[in-house]
Amino acid sequence: EVEFKLDPQTPGYVKMQSRVFSRMFGEFSPSRGDLVFSKTGEILGVMVNNSYCVLLSSFVPSAELRFGEDLPEGETESVLRRQWNRIQRLPMRLQ
Repeated sequence: EVEFKLDPQTPGYVKMQSRVFSRMFGEFSPSRGDLVFSKTGEILGVMVNNSYCVLLSSFVPSAELRFGEDLPEGETESVLRRQWNRIQRLPMRLQ
């Protein structure tokens, strides 16, 4: 169980309360990619780093990666470049 607080500088995200001492003694320490649930079992979001969770209000993919032999030249590179640029526009504390 971890406490999160709203951070007015990062709308759409919540910040995990820092528990430096509990991390040193091996208690739960979320990291990037971990799912975050409410006490009632509803999904709240996904950890983007070890401090911030992006809140999920709906799940709509921002891009699609296709696989196979008949992909147009450069399609995968283009999708990955757009996603990287999107990440780079986020405040540094969310990257």
